[in-house]
Amino acid sequence: MKVGEAMTFFTAPESPRRHKSYPVVDEQNRLVAMVSRADALRWTIEGWDSEKTIGEQLVGQNLTVGYADELVGSLADRMAESDASRVPILKREDGTVLGLVARRDLLRVRAEVIRHERDRERLIRLRGNPERMKRTMRP
Repeated sequence: MKVGEAMTFFTAPESPRRHKSYPVVDEQNRLVAMVSRADALRWTIEGWDSEKTIGEQLVGQNLTVGYADELVGSLADRMAESDASRVPILKREDGTVLGLVARRDLLRVRAEVIRHERDRERLIRLRGNPERMKRTMRP
């Protein structure tokens, strides 16, 4: 995609709500860069060559990536260290892009884990007190 097309994509007033960033891939679906609304804003202020591709414009980015076989905690740590809000998930074998993980996705998973842990602790306390469990189980 040309930079000019990306600018139209991010700034068109009639367009649907857009994500904050997207992966830029080559013909083999391998990650080249990430493009964001912030890039579009910067290009608006600084100017851009509308004939360049996004990949050419963003070459040399320092990207935080995750892998499909990676533990979520490890990815969350790297995202926090690099202040990345969206991270492309790659297939380790060939670097193809499989999807994106957003910080809010990780927080949603963490909230679910906390909720399950609290339910488990409540159940353990009830099992430890048979009389209380009887009272809880009555209709």
